[in-house]
Amino acid sequence: IKLAIKGVNVRSVYEYLISEIDSDIGTYSNFNKYVKKEGLKPSKTPKGFPRYETSPGIQAQVDWKENIKFLLHDGTHITFNILLMTLGYSRYKLAKVTFDRTTETLQDTLVEFFEQLQGVPHVLLTDNMKTVMVQPRLAGTKGQLHTKAEQFSSDFGFTFKPCMARRPQTKGKVESQMKILDEIHAYQGKLTIQEVEEQIQKIILRSNLAISQATRQIPSALLEKEKESLTPLPTKVIRDSY
Repeated sequence: IKLAIKGVNVRSVYEYLISEIDSDIGTYSNFNKYVKKEGLKPSKTPKGFPRYETSPGIQAQVDWKENIKFLLHDGTHITFNILLMTLGYSRYKLAKVTFDRTTETLQDTLVEFFEQLQGVPHVLLTDNMKTVMVQPRLAGTKGQLHTKAEQFSSDFGFTFKPCMARRPQTKGKVESQMKILDEIHAYQGKLTIQEVEEQIQKIILRSNLAISQATRQIPSALLEKEKESLTPLPTKVIRDSY
């Protein structure tokens, strides 16, 4: 907290901490008293949010890149989405093109990701997507998970953790990777549907083999260490049920 408070106002740090790290750190009033008691002196103007790093296997951040309008090589216009998962420790990324964002599509895609990783992260950090949350998580509340999301996470042994509404920076590891997917627009009018998916995978592969600005290491190399700490996959019967 002492490091995080430097250069950031008290309210910003408080909201960041309850969203990203610990939802039970108490009220803002008590947190503010602690800051004063410790003699911490944040600036009056927020300058950003501290980067929160996690141990291998602990967290993955998941988000949709929505409603991408694309012109195929035959003149057909399509609209698709990309589900992107970024592992918190290694920054290794997985992505898939989808044509809807239903509960079934989300769960089916996550199962594919888990099988590719040969394990399951302990926590999935998401926004308040309707396929996960019945009631969004607001400041001072935990929100309410959808029953299907609860069952899915229970079956696979992980916890859904929604970030606070209107606080996308708390899942910045996946948000910061969204812009690399914009490269697909350079291929407008040149690809088939199948080639769109193939090109997305090439973009993701290139990113996984490049040095991360955050870790100064290659995500694919760090992935091997991350895999050691993932939760084991559930039985094939459970996986196939989704």
